[in-house]
Amino acid sequence: MIQRSKKKSFGKLLNGLNAFVRRSQPSYNLHDYTHHQPSEYALEFIAEDSKYHMTGQGMGICQGDRILLCQDGQTTRYQVQAIEYYASPSDLWTALLIKVR
Repeated sequence: MIQRSKKKSFGKLLNGLNAFVRRSQPSYNLHDYTHHQPSEYALEFIAEDSKYHMTGQGMGICQGDRILLCQDGQTTRYQVQAIEYYASPSDLWTALLIKVR
């Protein structure tokens, strides 16, 4: 009887730990574009909104995801606020980004 209660307690502990790990994991995907040359995408600063407009290629990028870019030797992280894919080619997209610190 004592062993059963230990198993249940250990099981509860594992369930709680698994729930904590799931909550602590980011709910976005990170897309590394640092290996791309600046000529392979277009990034434009929108001064009045302090946002950026980017056009690039790649599949699977969604709203809320993060994009890493390397510009002038500095790696910068951006969050996708909105994204739209072109019909053709289907991996071409345009997105509204904000810089993440």
